[in-house]
Amino acid sequence: MYSGINSSIDFKKIYALMKRLSIGLFMTTAALFAVHLALESNGIVLEELHSAMYTTLILLNIFTVTSILQYGKREIVTLTSAPKTRRTFWEIIGALSKHVLDLIMVPSLTLYMIFDAYTSIYSVIDYYYVITIFFTLLTLTQIAPLKYQKDKYARNAHLRINDSVKRITISRNMIEGIDRRSKKYKEYFNNIMHSEEVIRCDSDFLMLSGGKFVMLISAFRYVTPVIPTIIRLVIP
Repeated sequence: MYSGINSSIDFKKIYALMKRLSIGLFMTTAALFAVHLALESNGIVLEELHSAMYTTLILLNIFTVTSILQYGKREIVTLTSAPKTRRTFWEIIGALSKHVLDLIMVPSLTLYMIFDAYTSIYSVIDYYYVITIFFTLLTLTQIAPLKYQKDKYARNAHLRINDSVKRITISRNMIEGIDRRSKKYKEYFNNIMHSEEVIRCDSDFLMLSGGKFVMLISAFRYVTPVIPTIIRLVIP
C-alpha cells in the first residue's frame, strides 16, 4: 500500500544543508577559539570551553571530508592538476574560491588551533614534530579525500574504456555483411560512435589527472592553510 511518503532522497538538498551546517560550525568554532585566546591572554583556562571548542572542530572536519567526497570529476581534475595555460590557472583559482571553506578556511583554522594547543603544552617548539602533525592532519582531511575521489573516477574511467572496447569489437564483428540501410546497421554504427566518444572523454580525464606535475600543484595548494601559523611564528 502506498503510504503517501516520498522515499526518494534529494542528495543536492542534503549537500546544501551540510554546507550550511559547516558554515555554522566554522563560525562557532572560530568564536569559541577567539574566546579561548582572550581568556588565555588573561591567564584563565576553562576546560569546558576546550571540550566544546575541539568537539566542534572535529565535527567541522568530518563535514569537510564528507563535502570533499562529493566533488565532481571536473573539480577533482582542476584541483589536483598543474595549470598548463592561463585559463586552467584561473580555473584552479575559481575552484578554490568556490570551495574556500573546505580547502582553505577549515584546514587553516584546524592547524592554527592545533599549533596553539601544542605551544600551550610545550615551551620549546620542535619544528620537525609540528610539520609531521600538520602533514598528518592535511593528509587525513585534504589529500586523502581528494586522492580517493580521483582514484574512484580513474577506476570508473578504466572500466568504461574496457567496456567500450568490447562494445566496439562486438559491433564491428556484427556489422559485417549487414545492409547499411538497415536499422540494425545504424544501431551497431551508433554504438561504435558512442563507445569511441566515451573512450576519448575518459582517456582525456586519465591523462589530465595523472600528469607528473599533479603533486607539485597539489603540494603548493596544501601549504596555503599553514600561512596563518607561519604568520604567528613571525609575528608573535
